Amino acid sequence: MSADALTLTLLQVPAHGIGSRKDLPLPFPYVLVGAALIVTATFWFLTRSWREVRLGALGGRPLPRLSRVLTALPVTVVARVLVLALWAWFVMALIAGKDLVTNPVFGVVFVLVWVGLVPVSLLGGALWRGVHPVRTIARWFGPPLQPPLVARLGVYPAALLVLVWGWFELIQPDRATLPVLRGFVVAWVVIVVVGSLWRGIGWVGSADPFEAYASTLSRLSPWQWQDGTLRLVSPLRNLGSWQPPAGTAALACALLGTTAYDSFSSTAWWVQIVQASDLPRWLWGLVGLSVMVVIVAGLYAAGVAALRWGLSVRGSLLATGDSLAVGLVPIVAGYALGHYLTLLVIEGQRTVIQLADPLGQGWNVLGLAENGIVATPLTYPTVTAVAQLLFIVGGHVLGVIVAHDRAVALLRPEAMRRAQLPLLTVMVIYTVGGLMLLFST
Repeated sequence: MSADALTLTLLQVPAHGIGSRKDLPLPFPYVLVGAALIVTATFWFLTRSWREVRLGALGGRPLPRLSRVLTALPVTVVARVLVLALWAWFVMALIAGKDLVTNPVFGVVFVLVWVGLVPVSLLGGALWRGVHPVRTIARWFGPPLQPPLVARLGVYPAALLVLVWGWFELIQPDRATLPVLRGFVVAWVVIVVVGSLWRGIGWVGSADPFEAYASTLSRLSPWQWQDGTLRLVSPLRNLGSWQPPAGTAALACALLGTTAYDSFSSTAWWVQIVQASDLPRWLWGLVGLSVMVVIVAGLYAAGVAALRWGLSVRGSLLATGDSLAVGLVPIVAGYALGHYLTLLVIEGQRTVIQLADPLGQGWNVLGLAENGIVATPLTYPTVTAVAQLLFIVGGHVLGVIVAHDRAVALLRPEAMRRAQLPLLTVMVIYTVGGLMLLFST
């Protein structure tokens, strides 16, 4: 199979949800207006009934027995061996597998790892940190207590590398060929490993876009470790009590911008422009991705700057933006779930089945090759479209709640409502723009 055919089969067809504006139970203009009104009404209610910080403390229920089980030596040893075995299985397919669409390495990287990070982090908390190959190896040789980040760098390196990943995932012409994917994996290993040797294991949290993405989303999960004990917590308290590291706003804007470009690049208007142009597609893609990220980041920066104007908010613009970025986390999660819903369900199952035969030799490990793809709910476009709509709008509603709670801690009471209006406007623009891109035909 040629590179172009492979790319089309694996990446472009399932990259978006199957829902469209024609599948929605209401006319699309009503959906846009309704979504904007829901976000606005949420803000109106909060400014009148939520006048003190309520999410500042983690709280929750400690689970000491479960914590002892999870940290017991036999459990950790078995878990590390299994994790390394799974990664070795992937490396075997990467090195010795065939350059065919049935090679599971493409699905592992583009679907199970990148897209799967969202539900894994939302449901399992910091689970990705536990299965990270570099961290897993480091735990065998390093001290038990390791810094999660390089403090001075924050997650700025990861935000930059998210943009590099976005270019590779969405624009690089030969991204779905085995030699190119091998080159990307090698580059990722070099950056993570060499950086860890240079700055310590905290470099992984600061520079690895996969871990930074997962760690950020894990703050919206019902699980959080505190002082060596796992706690069952309210997801909103988990996120609202978090003090984001430097660069969190940049990371969130990079994630939103790349996902928005993924939707935008499939619109009929953009496709016609690119096809009618004599310029190479990768150049159009690079320009489109850059513009989309600038728009997302520019809107957020303008909203934060307007909030700070004359209101005696402590800290710099960047620090304020990072603090309020807790409100962007649910939006990132909701848009990712809505945008990649069918990709995760359909191609995720297909990848797991293909892992039964990583070298294309007719293997049937654990009987996985005999399984079929189960996607019954997705056979109803209206169900999928409504689910996507709920993910988008729900993410923005949760974002408004958490951002308002953080703003209560930053702003003077008399300026509470007026100061937040610019950020509310940004939230509404994000909501409407995200829906228009997601359901564009």
